Amino acid sequence: MDLAAAALARPRVRVNQAGYLADGPKAATVLTDRVAPIPYSVVSAGRTVWHGLSSPGPLPVLDFSGHRATGTFVIEAGGFASHPFPIVDELYPGLLRDALRFFYAQRSGMALDDAVLPGYGRPGGHAGVPPNRGDTDVDGLDVSGGWYDAGDHGKYVTSGALPASMLLAARERHPGLQVPAGPSLLEEARWQVDWLVRMQVPPGRPHAGLAYHRLHDDTWTPLPMWPHLDPARRVLHPPSTTAGLQLAAVAAHVARFDPAYLPAARAAWAAALREPALLAPDDAGAHGGRSRPRRGDRSSAARTRRTTRAGRATPGSPGCPTSCATSTSRTPRPPMTSASAGTRRWYCSPPTCPPTPVPPRPGRSRDRPPPAGEQGARSPSAGSSHAGPSGASRGGPRPAGSW
Repeated sequence: MDLAAAALARPRVRVNQAGYLADGPKAATVLTDRVAPIPYSVVSAGRTVWHGLSSPGPLPVLDFSGHRATGTFVIEAGGFASHPFPIVDELYPGLLRDALRFFYAQRSGMALDDAVLPGYGRPGGHAGVPPNRGDTDVDGLDVSGGWYDAGDHGKYVTSGALPASMLLAARERHPGLQVPAGPSLLEEARWQVDWLVRMQVPPGRPHAGLAYHRLHDDTWTPLPMWPHLDPARRVLHPPSTTAGLQLAAVAAHVARFDPAYLPAARAAWAAALREPALLAPDDAGAHGGRSRPRRGDRSSAARTRRTTRAGRATPGSPGCPTSCATSTSRTPRPPMTSASAGTRRWYCSPPTCPPTPVPPRPGRSRDRPPPAGEQGARSPSAGSSHAGPSGASRGGPRPAGSW
């Protein structure tokens, strides 16, 4: 059965199939062309236990909040009937259990035990075993472990730190809360936090102390695919202040239970103070969050962006590939400080593209030509600090070859 046929086969009376709380609101709807109110009945074991009139169409609401008896029911309206649904006093314990067990199902770098999660046991994904090409050595770093972000095999610092912190908060507020037959909340949170710490930029590298923004395949993951069968090369996304701050927060949180995480938290916080505006490059979501590598790239450190002021690269000019014409990352950026409010900035992947002035459009101050001597390309090694309203430096210079 295709998707369209499956949708048409669904009952026209739509209910919350998870059920309703006995003392909570209850509403259903019915798919119909009628605009007049429709009589409906709540039925249990062939006996009507509640009846009423829907709201007017074209998408009438059947409100039966006044019915508080527990049991299993069906709603009949307009000649149609719903799926059976429960009304109970405690509706969500199963949802809580399944939500807490979901993190274990997303684990990377270890085999999942079918006894813990029946039906979902599998070999460890991205544990350094072929055909996997990571995550035990990506640009010289062991970034194994953690949780996969979704059905693909990306692992993201910024979206992965929040649920880890939420598990830690749940452990603090409900010490007795436990995943049935699974790890404790603290153990599950630490599985993710340990990976987040591995994503911290080590000393001696540019932006040391911050965190690489994310990790993923260099192509879109074909779905469905078991993670241990994924043959794609794994790549690190450049560091960002945002990722560093997320790491600082969650490492400090878990340090309430284990102070061994404090050095990582303090290093990330100090790095974010040194580089408060290091943004993750805009790559238009390519390959799960990464721009296509240029031919000859050997590591993520080689992928830099060239910033030009009041100009953009001209395809076909000396040293400028024509791919610059269609680069999805070549988009104008809004000014980040008042000092740059009179300039337009372009990002373009090829590092040798010369700039071509863009004629200013009248009536828009942000398109005014820059001061004399500021036109042209700026090397990544030339620094990126801007004076704020008080003249204080913001951002600081970046070392040559950095992101």
